[in-house]
Amino acid sequence: MTKSLITGTASFLGQHLLRHLDPAGRKDKQIQQAFFDKKVLITGGSSGIGLACAKEAVRYGAHVMIIGRDREKLLAATEEISSSIKNQGSISWQQCDLADLEDCDRLVKAVLDQQGAPDILFNNAGHSIRRSISRSYDRFHDIERTMQLNYFGGAKLILGFLPAMVSHGGGQIIHSSTMGTMAPTPRFGAYLASKAAMDAFLDALVAEYADRNIITTAIKFPLVKTPMIAPTKAYADAPAASPESAARMFVKAVVQKPRRVVTGTGKTMGFLTLFAPEVMTHLYNYGYRIWPDSDKDYPEMGRDRRLVSKVIKQSPL
Repeated sequence: MTKSLITGTASFLGQHLLRHLDPAGRKDKQIQQAFFDKKVLITGGSSGIGLACAKEAVRYGAHVMIIGRDREKLLAATEEISSSIKNQGSISWQQCDLADLEDCDRLVKAVLDQQGAPDILFNNAGHSIRRSISRSYDRFHDIERTMQLNYFGGAKLILGFLPAMVSHGGGQIIHSSTMGTMAPTPRFGAYLASKAAMDAFLDALVAEYADRNIITTAIKFPLVKTPMIAPTKAYADAPAASPESAARMFVKAVVQKPRRVVTGTGKTMGFLTLFAPEVMTHLYNYGYRIWPDSDKDYPEMGRDRRLVSKVIKQSPL
């Protein structure tokens, strides 16, 4: 009798611990609560980081709309999510060229008419250019087109959705930023300027709208192995993060709602840049001089070629 009572009590306590004190279980429940029945809009959602984030959001019960330029890629991504994930949420898509501001206006109207204000707007679509400023004297259009998509298009969507989000009771605006904004990385001047512009815009926005339950989060992604970096052969063997690990940063942003999500490496880079900017500038200048500007320069580096992988490992982009 006593043995049976002890065994039964131990079993009950064990089950209680698993149900209520298991860290993995609590975390999963928190994620479920953060996403369930939420309307999530993800730009650049047909591949890479955006697609991985869409999968996670749908898996936890969100109603996700992915945005992109390519209709066929959007259809393929929607089919992939629908067929491969057992979920409680839903997936839909809208075609839009975010570099076209009139098309952005059309998208905002279509989304508001169909489903109302998004609870979570993830400005993820982006364009990157890797080119030295010294090779860009006659390429001002590189700066224009990078700002057009990475900043102007994103800002246009925010301004379009913001009034409805406020009327709806609030929401979260997430920005796909980069660790590179925290360190003086060469060859990415146009790209980093566009990301830093959106960072600053959201800093100002949340200072005005925090009392109206508008939350902003900038995710400072490290280098992620996506189609965007594929053309750069120097990145082929780089220790890049997977889209799935980037999606975990997105989930953290939604659950915890911090102003910024930054990796440990990113925090270190930011700290060093803030307190020892001259040192970091000289380190990056050294890396710039031994790291080729284009793929065709890569085989010509001679004895310095072996140093490239070391430089890439420290690159925050």
